[in-house]
Amino acid sequence: MGLIRNVLRGLVSRKVYRRTLQEELDTYKMCLLLDYNNKNIENHLKRVAKHKEDNGNTTKWKEDVPIDPKEIDKLGYLRRKQFLFNHLNKQTSSLFQHVQDNLGGGFNPYPPHKPDPLSDVEKKLEKEAPVEMKYFDGAEIKHPGGFSLRVKKSLIDHPESGYGVYLSGHCIPGTLIGIYPGVVYSIRDLTDEVVNDNDYMISRYDGYVVNGRKWDQDASNTTKKSVQLPYLGVNLESKALRKYNNPFGIGQYINHPAPGSKPNVMAYAYNFPNDWPDEFKDLVPNRNFESKSPLWDFFGPEMRSVLIFATQHIVDSEVTLNYRYNPNNPYPDWYEQPDIEEAKRRWGKKNIWGI
Repeated sequence: MGLIRNVLRGLVSRKVYRRTLQEELDTYKMCLLLDYNNKNIENHLKRVAKHKEDNGNTTKWKEDVPIDPKEIDKLGYLRRKQFLFNHLNKQTSSLFQHVQDNLGGGFNPYPPHKPDPLSDVEKKLEKEAPVEMKYFDGAEIKHPGGFSLRVKKSLIDHPESGYGVYLSGHCIPGTLIGIYPGVVYSIRDLTDEVVNDNDYMISRYDGYVVNGRKWDQDASNTTKKSVQLPYLGVNLESKALRKYNNPFGIGQYINHPAPGSKPNVMAYAYNFPNDWPDEFKDLVPNRNFESKSPLWDFFGPEMRSVLIFATQHIVDSEVTLNYRYNPNNPYPDWYEQPDIEEAKRRWGKKNIWGI
């Protein structure tokens, strides 16, 4: 992936109008990754199948098609966005079809006992009198890309690392590995109650935020209701449960990389379109906040979301995502900025064409 880094450095050295600038760089990088994935995924799946046939012995297969930025360079920004839209839809649809056809229509992938996020007082008590926490693995999630994912105790050496997402097998760059689940807020609907002490929020460039805090607990509570309510003569609509049963809605468990390490995935905003297939709509692991201004999303997409993509080859490793915290604000003690210039660009001012 060194070519991607070199190309991005070249772009940064030019005079590029900012939407922010980092958004354009993210879009360009995603185009390169998806183009690579589209050209190599078929060969990769054949290699995985052959590897299994040979009982794990190394199988030599034809070399991957290298990244060629010339094709993407020919596209202007808007055509790159259209390129992305087509390829994001393709991968997202395939992933949802896989859940429907091969994973029993979905299941709860979360560990059975995940505690509430600690308050400031509880964090202080924990430091004074630490109690060993028990961790339980989540269910195995088989991915159509020939690998599997699982939520389990993170190996990052910090008391607040908690759970993480592990990838078993081999994932190639540009693969959609997960979705960031949660409640979608317009920035004008955010309150201190939502924001304070919340490390489970991820922002988009368009001013929307996905809050993943307690999504797994909502899933557990909804599952219990689906079992208990029929005894009271009340049936819970199946769609109320299905959005919690998309096994790839595990983005909130992905940790920030350990100090000195680099992330191996990136987040990219995605709008589920209004013509998203009806059989998949209930599997989208997001819901809109009930805004005080009910018309705020009247002309918007079916659902705003955030997708997680591999930025490099990942083999039997923990998945990590750069949280890109704002460098103008104080960091938590566990946070180290992997790329300060990238963070500055991410939180820079937009021009009048910002979206």
